[in-house]
Amino acid sequence: MKKLAIFFVLLILTALCITGCDRSTGGFTNEVDLDSSSFAQSSITIQKGQSITLVNQTDTTHVIANGQWNFNTPDPLQEAGAPFANNITLSSTNQTEIIGPFNTAGTFHFYCTIHPDMNLVVTVQ
Repeated sequence: MKKLAIFFVLLILTALCITGCDRSTGGFTNEVDLDSSSFAQSSITIQKGQSITLVNQTDTTHVIANGQWNFNTPDPLQEAGAPFANNITLSSTNQTEIIGPFNTAGTFHFYCTIHPDMNLVVTVQ
């Protein structure tokens, strides 16, 4: 009976990790890391209905919004179908914030309003 209980616990934990973990990152599905003045990756591709998880890897403050930097000039813009990112502030190491779900296929832009050229492109399939 004890072995059967252990088996079910392991089965449940495996199922949870398959649905919510991404072993290539720190454990969040669709994780995008923020370094001191940039996104660790400038783009990510996800499936319609999914979200992204921003993870601040430093104590540097970032303020994330819809739009992008164009030649050191901020260009705030929320594309049709993009989730609203209204000045999301991340200011401590390992602080996270979820953007989404992205329910419309397309290409969407997010940027840090503090750090010039800190742009993220989210492609939704």
